[in-house]
Amino acid sequence: MSANLLAMHFGDSRNGEDRIVRRTDCRVPIRKGYLICITPRSGSTYLTHLLAENRLFGCPHEWFNFDIHPHKWFGCNDLSSYLAAHGIHGFSQYLEHIWTKTSSTNGVFGLQLSHPQYRFLQEMTPLEGVLGSGFDWFYLTRGNIVAQAISLYLAHETGIYHRYKGDVEHPGAEAVAYDEVEITRLIGMVVDQENAFERLFRARGVEPVRLRYEDMINDKESVIRLFGRVLGIGEDLQATDTDSVLAMAGETNIEFESRYRSTRSAFIKEVLSRRHFSDGKTDGRHS
Repeated sequence: MSANLLAMHFGDSRNGEDRIVRRTDCRVPIRKGYLICITPRSGSTYLTHLLAENRLFGCPHEWFNFDIHPHKWFGCNDLSSYLAAHGIHGFSQYLEHIWTKTSSTNGVFGLQLSHPQYRFLQEMTPLEGVLGSGFDWFYLTRGNIVAQAISLYLAHETGIYHRYKGDVEHPGAEAVAYDEVEITRLIGMVVDQENAFERLFRARGVEPVRLRYEDMINDKESVIRLFGRVLGIGEDLQATDTDSVLAMAGETNIEFESRYRSTRSAFIKEVLSRRHFSDGKTDGRHS
């Protein structure tokens, strides 16, 4: 994992006045904030596009992503150049920028955070400083953790994390060697992040609205209606017809999962027993 470029740029802002960002000082009138907690390869990019294309939910991207840097969403390949071009020199200025750029016209601002991103953000400012008081919590997970880990492994090896309409299936995946040890490590990493979020929810006294990747890709209309209902936007909303983000899984994913399940069934069963799903489901194979 690469260094967090935002931490590198704003690390000197962790002490002093710039560390505490007061949401009420924002020049952008935001009526409602929400947070989507995520783990790697849980479908977060698909969910971002699904919500952003509706135009009522803002653009809930990973604005504190360690690896896929936020400036790329603004059409720039270099973070330093982007910040300089927009006169962004401090953390509070960066927050003001994403509030301005990504909030919907109806006053909704959303954000996605993995648990490592959450830890970084907490060093900079409280969540309420970004999302306002009374923000809503969502939590996106993936039932098929084996497919999730394999997807993450292939993304690391190929450097390709997303596939958009018009892209080839998964360039370079067929050349990646099967690595059972690494896939096992990545499964453990995902479970560790899930457990860290569960501890966070308990510590904060919140029960997030839980979403499952497998359910989301099978019924995107229900996802839009769920967010509309929870955020008070409306209950009769429809998803757009634009499927700009496509599934990454191809023949290599299927082959690797079959091999892994054939040799590590006992481990998989043990891992599933340590996962928390309030609906009683423990696994999903709709990758």
